[in-house]
Amino acid sequence: MPLDSSVVQQLATLDRLGALIDETFSVEEARAVADAPAPAPTIKMHQVADHQVSVEGGAITVRTYQPTNATDLPLLVWYHGGGWVVGTLDSYDAVCRSMAAMGNFAVASVGYRRAPEHKFPVAIDDAWAATLWAIDNATGFGADGSRIAVAGDSAGGNIAAVIAMMARDRTEADSAAPNIIYQALIYPVVDDGTGDRPSWKVHAEGPFLTTDLMGWFYDQYLNNGDNVDWRATPIKGRFDGLPPAFVLTAEYDPLRDEGEEYAELLAAAGVTTEVTRYDGMIHAFFRMEAEIPAALDAQAEVASKIRAAFGHA
Repeated sequence: MPLDSSVVQQLATLDRLGALIDETFSVEEARAVADAPAPAPTIKMHQVADHQVSVEGGAITVRTYQPTNATDLPLLVWYHGGGWVVGTLDSYDAVCRSMAAMGNFAVASVGYRRAPEHKFPVAIDDAWAATLWAIDNATGFGADGSRIAVAGDSAGGNIAAVIAMMARDRTEADSAAPNIIYQALIYPVVDDGTGDRPSWKVHAEGPFLTTDLMGWFYDQYLNNGDNVDWRATPIKGRFDGLPPAFVLTAEYDPLRDEGEEYAELLAAAGVTTEVTRYDGMIHAFFRMEAEIPAALDAQAEVASKIRAAFGHA
């Protein structure tokens, strides 16, 4: 179907503001555009707090969201998108508040270190350490660390998929390892751009995300040869024994087909998997709820899937 009218309007606005990054931008220029200050939050939480979490070689921030004063909320660990290069806790604050409120679960949003200053696998290692921290410290923000799901969009979807695999592998070796019961992957990056999928060709020029820009992100994040590692490209990993999954894709997205192929591989391995393609939508629409009405629908669907996995009606 054609691009949704709200998407057309949003793209025109971003173009007018010079807010559409491309592969000619420097890292600093891309961050100046993509990480611009977010509007003041409109969704109130019982508690929002930033925590410093020690990781190898430094510390990162994990921001927790407690939507109510309940003390036994299930826990969603969220990994933000941005090609492992842009994206911040602040630029995803509205998404995390929305998910927490819609799903009535606590959220721990992970501020992993970004490329190119911190190349693969730093983001993965940070995400793993933060996930363990969130589980161990869940009672401090009203959550139950034994009921955990993971989710993220784009590069964050990549990280969520990898964390689910790592938890599966640790659980097989150690019954005390994290028991992730659900994964929600929003137009995830699961391959390295070398495939021959139709969406990679048809939507090579976007709109919004182009294959050249995606290549720029890969170059910032990966060292030579990293693309063979399943922690960088989870579509090359092992799929059996993973938690149930929900995969969301966007019609006008170069990453559409690899996300849907990933869902097919999960299902073929016996993993309960659901897929929704949002027609007329672009990559990154999920966090444009102020401009694109379908973003709120998508957020509500993801929150509902996670809520159901936690056993809520």
